[in-house]
Amino acid sequence: MPETRKAMNSSSPETPRSINAMPCSRTMQIRHEKIVSVIFLLFFIFSGICRADIRLYSETIVRGFERDTAQEADRIIIPAYEYLQLDFGAIDTAGFSCHLYGWGRTDLSSSEYYTEKVDGELLYGYIEYVDPSEILNVTLGRQQISDGMSSDTVDGIRAGSSLPLDFYISLYGGLPASPGPENDRDGDSIVGGRFSHRMGSFYDIGISYKRLANNDIKEDERLGMDFFIGLPGNILFTGLSNLDLDSEQWAEHSYDLRFHLANFSIRPFYEKYQYENYFGNGDSGAEPFRYLADTGEILSAYGGDIFWNKYSSWDMGIKLKHYGYEERDASSLSASGMLTWHGKKMTRVGGEVVFMNGDDPKNAYTLGRGYFYWDQFYLGKYKGFISGDLIYVRYAEKIYNKEDSFFSSLAIGNNFLEESLEIKLTCDYTAGPYFDDDFRLMAVTTFLFAR
Repeated sequence: MPETRKAMNSSSPETPRSINAMPCSRTMQIRHEKIVSVIFLLFFIFSGICRADIRLYSETIVRGFERDTAQEADRIIIPAYEYLQLDFGAIDTAGFSCHLYGWGRTDLSSSEYYTEKVDGELLYGYIEYVDPSEILNVTLGRQQISDGMSSDTVDGIRAGSSLPLDFYISLYGGLPASPGPENDRDGDSIVGGRFSHRMGSFYDIGISYKRLANNDIKEDERLGMDFFIGLPGNILFTGLSNLDLDSEQWAEHSYDLRFHLANFSIRPFYEKYQYENYFGNGDSGAEPFRYLADTGEILSAYGGDIFWNKYSSWDMGIKLKHYGYEERDASSLSASGMLTWHGKKMTRVGGEVVFMNGDDPKNAYTLGRGYFYWDQFYLGKYKGFISGDLIYVRYAEKIYNKEDSFFSSLAIGNNFLEESLEIKLTCDYTAGPYFDDDFRLMAVTTFLFAR
């Protein structure tokens, strides 16, 4: 029987919302419903006036596992999830298009394991217009903004346009999709943009800006710089820096270099994060890591990856990464090696070994992993696929009186309807510091329709 020893932070929908998230208020749910209703109304208007391209992707997941709840020990939990993505209109050409993606969940076992028996979220839902010359691009609705340093979900509008002399500008504004702890978006706003210059594959250099307000009070204001530069010898240099304008402190630096030498591909990198400025310490700080901002930690990391590419059927490489923590005055080093063989189509067999060591024995461990995927597996007269994954971890210092952990997974499935439908069954087993003899079952059905 599984025994839960510690509640772990997780963004997975399997985690009870009482642990790491607050339920949306009725006001938020109504606003979400209005957004969805407007977009679906436009969807049907489009369908009535034109023969549009349609792409529908559905993923249905039913899980089964055992947990202790407030009402009963060893309770069987059976959550069912639906992830639905819809793209409609001029998807790959100029014109109007509509894009929707969201998830929903219900507990089929009525276990009261989750705070909300039925839950879900619209991850994005927006209308897009691309003019025939492809100079102007406008999106309206809930969308993911990835302009320079920005990585935010916004309920609003974004416009991007090419300018003369190879300049480009993008601007966005609206409401942050995630409200503050009180679930009140009155007085909340987010605005930003990016201005850049690009010359083919030689370089792209941009400056970005973001301002976030909560209850009409400025909470976060940042200025960023990002670039990629194509150097002679097929060398690619990319970088990103993020400045907190309120404190005038750098929140983030991230740089890497990619190049080939003989049959090797090499990537050295450097990263630095100042937690107080990177995660933010206001109500709209990044979840669930907002508490990290209060630690005042400054993390520096550097290292590199080297892969041998002589044979197309083999991947062989090593990765090294050094971590330095200024506040704790500690450091650690991770070294890993991996080897993968690729067969026909998606068939592959591989393994990985990771060594982690440093000043703090709690972060020291050795990990071994082996995995395979075989897409020529015959299930009677049907040809399907089977995959497996094994992970073993040995800790330098015991965690909850356990010195190691083990994870295994076996999946089997098949494709139907000219590979537009896939059905997969998975069984997972975990034993370690956080769970004793924990079995989990999962059935996944994916369906893709395109016209």
